[in-house]
Amino acid sequence: MPFITPDAAQKLTADLLQKKKAPDVQVTIAYRRSAVSRFANNAITQNTQVEATNIRIDCSFEGRSGAASTTSLAPEALEDALRRAETLARVAPPDPEYLPALGPQKYLKPPGYFQQTAQLRAEERAKRVLTITEKAAKVQVRASGTVESGENVIVLANAQGLFGYDASSSALIGTTMTASDSSGWARDTASDIQLLDPALLADRALEQTRLGAAPKDLPAGKYTVILAPAAVSQLVWFLYFLMDGRSTLDGVTFLSGGKLGQKLLPETITLRSDPMNARVPGAQFGGDGLPQRPVHWIDKGVFQEVRWDRYTAQKNNRTPTPFPANLILEGDETKSIADLIQSTERGIFVTHAWYVRYIKPSETLLTGLTRDGTFLIQDGKFAGGVKNLRFNESVLGMLERTVASTKPVTAVDNEAPPGLFPALKIRDFNFVSATQF
Repeated sequence: MPFITPDAAQKLTADLLQKKKAPDVQVTIAYRRSAVSRFANNAITQNTQVEATNIRIDCSFEGRSGAASTTSLAPEALEDALRRAETLARVAPPDPEYLPALGPQKYLKPPGYFQQTAQLRAEERAKRVLTITEKAAKVQVRASGTVESGENVIVLANAQGLFGYDASSSALIGTTMTASDSSGWARDTASDIQLLDPALLADRALEQTRLGAAPKDLPAGKYTVILAPAAVSQLVWFLYFLMDGRSTLDGVTFLSGGKLGQKLLPETITLRSDPMNARVPGAQFGGDGLPQRPVHWIDKGVFQEVRWDRYTAQKNNRTPTPFPANLILEGDETKSIADLIQSTERGIFVTHAWYVRYIKPSETLLTGLTRDGTFLIQDGKFAGGVKNLRFNESVLGMLERTVASTKPVTAVDNEAPPGLFPALKIRDFNFVSATQF
């Protein structure tokens, strides 16, 4: 059972809204509980659990807005925050972009809450750590990583009759295996921890350490590359971060100048989000109460949609579109990573990317490093590990040069939210320098 039920949340917010003096009042309750078991050198090093509740109250008097927050659900604390927000709103300057709060909305119900995951005990996380570390110890490899679980509850209510309640659970297992001169990496996430297999993740990372032993130098240059789903995920999220309506109208994104609605990529490229996806479910609503809905951002190579905040959407006759909780890049359901490797005469396989940063956002140009499993492919087979390489690459360019893909699977990397992504085979991927590790 989440920390507050929908009925209790509705009564709590309704009681508070009855005390308002401002015409426009919105109450947001955000609850988070996250637990992490960290491990290194094949042993647990830290167990943490963080539990936090924040209640934010936004008020407006004729376009003058103020906000206050509290961490207590006690009626007197909530009323105090309400009064502080109203006081601030009365003296605030008018907001030229002010819009009244949304009225009642219809929300989808993503299947994203699993009580066993939300309230997973430390002993259960430890069992999963042990599965990973025992496998590493047997082959004299050092395992590090995390086993994480938790839950989030968001409640949104306002004086116009809007009420939203979204509860979700989350789990993540990730490990880095370190051998004498090689490393491997694997990570997976789900709303239901029963979907995560620590033994499979350990085996996958250990196999990378075995294949990558005695890595060779490889000169920088343009290579055919196979990016594993985690690497694809990180690069495509960096593309998506740029797909903002206001920034595009301001002329600072790759879609500025009338490119929204144009076909800029091959028909094989479709990027969408779906809050109802069973494997990576999204949230019911965005931060301002906008309903999350299925969106085709790129449809068969055509950039169909960008994010629109309410003000910019209304000004430009667009439908407001919140930031999604997942992305799904479609791929070839009939192909596996093994198929892509077998079809490659010479190339490089990249497990995941690290320190990815923008070089020139208006051209989607990024730089980053390969990490924890970079391999040479020769005659359709892995031909050993290579030292990590730095790349400078345009995401648009790499998607244009994609020649094959696999079935999408769950992917989550260090700086990328969860999603479903395929592995991609790309020609002429641009590596600009080699490393000594």
